[in-house]
Amino acid sequence: MNCARPQRGQPSARPSPSTTWTGIRTSSPGGLAQRAATALALVGEAPLLIADEPTTGLDRDLVDRTVDELRRHAADGRALLMITHDLAAAERIADRVAVMYAGRIVELGAAADFFGAPGPRHPYARGLLDALPERAFTPIPGQPPELGALPDGCAFAARCPHATAACEAVPEPIDGVSCHYVPTDAQARAQEPADA
Repeated sequence: MNCARPQRGQPSARPSPSTTWTGIRTSSPGGLAQRAATALALVGEAPLLIADEPTTGLDRDLVDRTVDELRRHAADGRALLMITHDLAAAERIADRVAVMYAGRIVELGAAADFFGAPGPRHPYARGLLDALPERAFTPIPGQPPELGALPDGCAFAARCPHATAACEAVPEPIDGVSCHYVPTDAQARAQEPADA
């Protein structure tokens, strides 16, 4: 960022916001640039804030402070769309969660249900939480497909322990989950044994 003083005889000019932002973005460490971007977004008090990976490059203390500010933004009646891989941050901020796999939403629902009971219902979404160190710390086997060469059916089928021939077709979303394996509440009740 160019912070040089003007030479004698030259008028001093204030840098424009775009010039200042470009300087911060290109010459600052990742964490500082991320904090500056979040601060600039919050200053405007926009009715909708789209936060794309707002905690990337931040240490845990700064993540917590950033999450607190984003939550305060949402609590003031404004909308927040947060795109993140940081599930701990999402758990603290989100009212609703959408999990994407290979460009498709595979689960959509209330954050309290997703992070608590009953928990994620799609096998990939469950695998995400199970991969966290504070949970089972179990990796999801296999590799994601190339986005330019997605299979015709369920993109997660090659990695899914529950895959069947039905997975050769793209599953329709039912009750917020796009999976052939996950029974709906009505199907689950129909499969329960009748009381004797």
